[in-house]
Amino acid sequence: MFVSTRSTRTRTASRVFALAAVAAITLAACGDDDDNAASGTTAAAAAATTAAPAPTAAPTEAPATTVNDRGLYGNSGATATTAAPAGAEGVVKVADSNLGKVLVAANGMTLYLFMPDAQGDPTCTSACAGAWPPLTVADGAQVSGGDGVDAALLATATNPDAGPQVTYNGWPLYYFSGDSAPGDTNGEGSGGVWYAVDPTGNPVDND
Repeated sequence: MFVSTRSTRTRTASRVFALAAVAAITLAACGDDDDNAASGTTAAAAAATTAAPAPTAAPTEAPATTVNDRGLYGNSGATATTAAPAGAEGVVKVADSNLGKVLVAANGMTLYLFMPDAQGDPTCTSACAGAWPPLTVADGAQVSGGDGVDAALLATATNPDAGPQVTYNGWPLYYFSGDSAPGDTNGEGSGGVWYAVDPTGNPVDND
């Protein structure tokens, strides 16, 4: 019969403790591997989420344009605005301005003459007309004048691009695209060839 001794019991307890310690270390190592794998997966996801987006190309800015395609025909500092369209009502009026009494269109915008026209057919056409649109009427339409206008001085001339253009005292009449409101006279003296028109049909010259 086997009789357990104190020494035998001690050795058995030591073996059990050693096995338990090995198992604990093994489990801890596995847990570290799992944590490291999870940590790596989380880091990769975060990197993908925070990656900077691809840069986008800046839009190309449209080139600036001016109303003065020909130095002779306008004020190089003017900004193009919308003037009355071709075929507008052929009404000429007289209005007060900083230049005195001048001819204006039905919409109150100042009218100008172009010295090279020399009281003949209009010569400001094509690119020039972009800065100085003509005052025109539809074919067969009557030109009329308001108070202060000498109706005997009203007529039309043929504009090759725009049709019948209103004339006064033989001068073809134009708007200036640099004027933005009734009463503006920004075209006065432009290039030494553009002038507002007084009620007698002559250029206004304040020099």
